[in-house]
Amino acid sequence: MLEQRPEKIVPISYSIALILNELGVELAAMTSTRRELPDNLVDIPKVGNPMRPDIEKIVASGADLIIMSPRFLVKHTATFDEHNIASIGINNSTYPDTLKLIENFGIAFNAKDKAQEIIDKFRDREKIILDRISGKEAPRVMIMH
Repeated sequence: MLEQRPEKIVPISYSIALILNELGVELAAMTSTRRELPDNLVDIPKVGNPMRPDIEKIVASGADLIIMSPRFLVKHTATFDEHNIASIGINNSTYPDTLKLIENFGIAFNAKDKAQEIIDKFRDREKIILDRISGKEAPRVMIMH
């Protein structure tokens, strides 16, 4: 548990950065990406990829909270602790996880109404997709990662 609300947040996840941005949370830095970014995230410092974040860039950002995947956090916790930077692992690997994450971030960052708007947009898109595929035969899919 954090003693106070962090002010310099660094998400080491593209999707978490986008969620926080939509909630109006100002980021100190974020993960590097080749994906398109909203205008206000283009010029913020980038700190490397999730597997190998650049600790020097994170420290230089003045980060007081790192948010990343639990599977990568295990590897970096000791380093973050050494630099007195709080860190949390956020699991958003499934759709329900992501919806719950948005809800929890809305609570944590005093943006419940905005979080609900985002969740409602997700649900609206979900309904459109489900309506489009209703009655159709499901394809066989194999996902390789």
